[in-house]
Amino acid sequence: TMLKSSVLDFVTREKVDWAGLREVREKKTSLGVKDSAFDYHQVSESHGVYAEVLFEGQLGYAATSDRSQSGIQSALREALKQARAAKPFGLMAFDKSLRPSSRIRYASKVRKSLFDLPFDDIFRRMISLTDRMKRDLVIRRICRMDFVEGSMQFVGSNDHEVHIEFSLMT
Repeated sequence: TMLKSSVLDFVTREKVDWAGLREVREKKTSLGVKDSAFDYHQVSESHGVYAEVLFEGQLGYAATSDRSQSGIQSALREALKQARAAKPFGLMAFDKSLRPSSRIRYASKVRKSLFDLPFDDIFRRMISLTDRMKRDLVIRRICRMDFVEGSMQFVGSNDHEVHIEFSLMT
């Protein structure tokens, strides 16, 4: 993959002890009902790459939303810059054992995508919930739901590969 080749090229070129890239994508839909009425429907999406570099016992971190080859290399260079800057202040030295090699694949068990559910039906149920909260002493009745689907891919220069697909509702 592009992430794997990016990290291996960087480690070879810059002579760092270890480097890793974590690509994270997340889509979130938030729904709100207040006092038995529609309040909001918000959709957000984020997608970026997080770089981590181990150099002479110190770790540096950087992130970017630019997922191009040049954007990823820039984040790796920034993480290396941070690790070099931390060297004089390091309280302890880390080594490659901090990030052991592993291969993991995980996907949430999903019967149906949360984004395929009919939102009008969900809003009706949320309104019904706030209706049931009506009491003399209850001033404000609020029901909120968040639907999140995403993925995370993490590759390291030591043959570390993690792929996670997740789906959750709160």
